Amino acid sequence: MQRTRSKLPVLFIVITVIASCTLHFFQLFENGGSIGGIKFEVSSLITYLLVFLNFIFAGVYSYNKRNTAQVFAFDNTGKSVYASSIALAAAFFVDFIHQCYNCYDYMQRVSYIEYKYVGLIGISGVFALISCFYFIVFSLTSKGENYDFRNFTWLHFSPVVWAFARLFTMMIKIVDVKIEVDAFLEFLFLTMFLCFMFSFISAVDRRNGNVSRVFHFSSICVSSLAAVIVIPRMIMAIIGKSEVLNSVNFSGILYIMLGLFALVYQIDLNNKTGKEK
Repeated sequence: MQRTRSKLPVLFIVITVIASCTLHFFQLFENGGSIGGIKFEVSSLITYLLVFLNFIFAGVYSYNKRNTAQVFAFDNTGKSVYASSIALAAAFFVDFIHQCYNCYDYMQRVSYIEYKYVGLIGISGVFALISCFYFIVFSLTSKGENYDFRNFTWLHFSPVVWAFARLFTMMIKIVDVKIEVDAFLEFLFLTMFLCFMFSFISAVDRRNGNVSRVFHFSSICVSSLAAVIVIPRMIMAIIGKSEVLNSVNFSGILYIMLGLFALVYQIDLNNKTGKEK
């Protein structure tokens, strides 16, 4: 009975993610129009409600966790963590190339250059490259090489600076949350990623610290929001409707890798806890 009860939040998380993905896809497909007679503003509120419910179920799941596994006990880390961290490093490098192109393309298209916007793109690109190096070292540590990413004190903040730069890039644009659902979901994703990284850094600082509830909560939120944002974008691209996506849709590659990394790490920690019991 207790095991079944512990699985219920996971089931509800999956349901809310699927429902959010489906609704968000139709929002992108209709491009601001009504969905089955439902006004776009109403469907936007339903999407936010589903995401909010997802956060609640993630909170219930994390509150009920009693993990004894250590966050960075690399001696028995699964190969999936190594693979996902390598993929994440590659995605950060791709994002670095993409930001370089964004900067060049913006300066070619406009007659008046807004330097604060270019500066934020530049910061995002630089720290994407640094984050690429950071997760390469992380992957080597998880594989058991003679490296320990925990010794790179200030590099732990490189993904945080990257996320802040992306947030500020979005904030300098005027966004109507009733219409720009995709942009607002991206804003929530980056906020949750910051929460995930701060709990990640806290665990690094404690060295042998056990898994915190914040770590559980933020990792689930990051992986859920990544799916809600990226899967509809991918479907839109496949069916040839990519023109309605905003200019940062290419970053979906990095977003889904961040979500995958958070999910894989969460599963790996659960497996460690199961072995210890």
